[in-house]
Amino acid sequence: MISVKLDAEGWEVSAHSHTPMGQHIDISEADTWEFKAATLPFDAISWLHESGFGPDPVVGFNEHHYRWTEDVDWVLRKQFSLPRETFPADDELQVSFNHVDCYFDAYLNGHLIGSGRNEFREYVFDIDESLLLEENLLLLYLRSSRNVTTMMETAHGQLPAGFDTGRVHARRCQSRTGWDWTARLSSVALLTPPVLLQNLPLHLANPYVYFAHLPTVEPGQETVQNAQATVTVDLLSRRRATGDLVIRIRDTITGETLIEKAESVTIKPKPSVLRRILDLPEARLWWPLGMGEQPLYEVEITLTATDRLGASYELVQRATFGVRTATVDRTKDTIGESFVPTVNGIPIFCRGANWIPVSMLPAKANPEDYRTLLCAVVGAGMNCLRVWGGGIYETDDFYQLCDTLGVLVWQDFMFTTAAYPTYRDFLDEVEAEAVYQVTRLRNHPCLLLWCGNNENEWLHQTGDLKKGNEQKIIGETIWSHLIKQVVEEFDPSRIYHQSSPFSRNKTDYNDETAGDRHSWDGWSGWQHTDSFLLDRGRFITEFGLQAYPDIASIRQFAPGASDYEDLSLAHHQKMIEGQERIARYIAAHYKLPQDLAGWIETSQALQAEVLRRAVENWRRLRFSTAGVLIWQLHDAYPAISWSIIDYYRRPKQAWHASRHFFAPVLLSMELLIDGKPASAIPLEQWHEALADTESTFPLAGGSRMMCRRGQPPIQVRFNLINDTSLSLAGNLVVEFFRDTCDAVILDTVAVAVNPNGCASPLSHDINSVLMQDVTRMTVKATWQLDETSQQNLQALGEKIIKLQHQISPANAGSWQFDVEAGLSLKQPLVDPKYYSEPVCNTGKAEVVI
Repeated sequence: MISVKLDAEGWEVSAHSHTPMGQHIDISEADTWEFKAATLPFDAISWLHESGFGPDPVVGFNEHHYRWTEDVDWVLRKQFSLPRETFPADDELQVSFNHVDCYFDAYLNGHLIGSGRNEFREYVFDIDESLLLEENLLLLYLRSSRNVTTMMETAHGQLPAGFDTGRVHARRCQSRTGWDWTARLSSVALLTPPVLLQNLPLHLANPYVYFAHLPTVEPGQETVQNAQATVTVDLLSRRRATGDLVIRIRDTITGETLIEKAESVTIKPKPSVLRRILDLPEARLWWPLGMGEQPLYEVEITLTATDRLGASYELVQRATFGVRTATVDRTKDTIGESFVPTVNGIPIFCRGANWIPVSMLPAKANPEDYRTLLCAVVGAGMNCLRVWGGGIYETDDFYQLCDTLGVLVWQDFMFTTAAYPTYRDFLDEVEAEAVYQVTRLRNHPCLLLWCGNNENEWLHQTGDLKKGNEQKIIGETIWSHLIKQVVEEFDPSRIYHQSSPFSRNKTDYNDETAGDRHSWDGWSGWQHTDSFLLDRGRFITEFGLQAYPDIASIRQFAPGASDYEDLSLAHHQKMIEGQERIARYIAAHYKLPQDLAGWIETSQALQAEVLRRAVENWRRLRFSTAGVLIWQLHDAYPAISWSIIDYYRRPKQAWHASRHFFAPVLLSMELLIDGKPASAIPLEQWHEALADTESTFPLAGGSRMMCRRGQPPIQVRFNLINDTSLSLAGNLVVEFFRDTCDAVILDTVAVAVNPNGCASPLSHDINSVLMQDVTRMTVKATWQLDETSQQNLQALGEKIIKLQHQISPANAGSWQFDVEAGLSLKQPLVDPKYYSEPVCNTGKAEVVI
């Protein structure tokens, strides 16, 4: 097989008035159009800015300068030559296109060779009649998606959707037309060069290796005996042939061939799937971050054959894979139904975040962005990312890095918060997209599950996506049947989850007792942040709180902003009432800031504290709750948003805090009032407990409880959580401090925690004696590991840091993983709005939360 990728340099671009779909384009006039030089990756807005035709689109109000770019068509062309010996004269030739946004016609030497309408799939067109081999001109005519989808809405009717309604007809990044964390930056794009291909009569494609079952293993077990691998490959043949098939599996590090299987084959003139079973005598297991190693293997499939015309072929296909199983345990229990991810049969608590596109200007995304962000993911102790359904199916580099790092990926299909059409052309595109993406990604061991969409079923249920009173979800057959059947046919190794959130409770798809859950009562619902402490969702796929980005970042995108009411700064708040919500939640916990620096610092402190409380609460519930994914990891546009890393890759306080609350080994404390969860105690309640015979104490969620003086209404409980494959033991040391910074109670208890286990070794009542003349009380606790445990944990940390340096040497230090970040805490019990001075420092090294 010969393939030739066209050069990314030497392209030309021209803007053109819109030509509606179906109308003839007179390409013969192209030489009269004005063309400018361009390179790939290309998107129109980035090209205009980088070529000096417009200002930085993400600064101030500059996005408006580029609105015209989505109302015109764009033409890309490239001249290229090929030596005659490049392809044998009798070969049938094709050209493939990928990452084209979105409606395009392709012309070669003036002849229309094909058309496309989907950013998320590959198109392959025959070019035998058009290719001149020596001097050729390839021209892509990219139509305005805005104008095309307006026509589609006229033809098929408008459907209810969040943000832009026309987007539902276009198979392209759904958030590119604007979202509550990004501006509308929508034009056209060609990100990768087209590839010229041989179209041989005999062809291998899509190698796939999976493990339906593995023997029972322990957490972190390195190897497994007699792992049975199923190997498949697509065989496409237009002629009868005979030959020899050889399958080899190699270790990617040593290059050693572990197993080889050879056999003779007879090939019929039709598409088929070759399926073989190979037994690996001893295989190294792939594990998520912190639970073990991430070894990878390579399968090489070679077919040497001769067809009935005497033509000979030697075809080779390779793919990288890991030895592991992955599923989700959904067992009925006393609460409802569990939702516990398992890898190699071991339950895994997923700690992580939602992943959106690296940039809303696709040509600006580069490999270093991916390495930087994934270095930060590992530095925070995360082991899972959700590729959100309003973005893109990510690059090969992204999934390969996740394989290397042990970061699990929850993979949405690209549908979000909308009713979607079901006319035949649209469904055909969806099916082709699903087949392409499933076969492209299924070998990656990082991929945990496939999910049909983001929030479509849930928002139909709430009424947001209904046209009238219809009971059936518009477009529901796409996710309940079409995509589901594609996944079941092409990737039997993973589960398919219809939507997120989604439970089997048809009266509440966002149910707390089953399925996965989006926990937004504490932000979108304006409820107190302590509502997160009452949420008992089985897997939290989304939750979050907004904060301002760093002042240095604000200086870049809103350079004239001098206060928090600056209009250019407010323009980068894309959520309705976003600023009001930030003020509401700050007021609940802190004094309101008086200047921009104060809003930045206080909003970031609040975000960090709220995320900490919520994540630790859900981690303490393991595996009743089996995962928590923050919305969102990063920004794709400079905004006031939920991200913990801003657009310019500066971390917010919440990222630093996440190194504690997402640490694989975590010491956590919960505050209880009469056994019910609370976050902190307002100062006046401490005094009321001393002065009155009865006092009221607030509970999470806004309710209150009456307690009599002298009773011990407040209790602190300590939890040790071990999301690693290590056995850990040591002494838990707990100290209570009052205003004087003198320890009131010193308690030490020996405790051991099993691999992938947890313990609640110590509880303390806080009675009225401790409350006398107190304006602030602080708890400090440290889990002091014994020497063996400490050495083993340090070795784990060194392995993770080595992975960071491997993928991003330049950034590893900035985001360096700290394996001991979760071993200590220093936490006030009084609500932070009642004090402003820092907690007393005892002089010992500690993580302050």
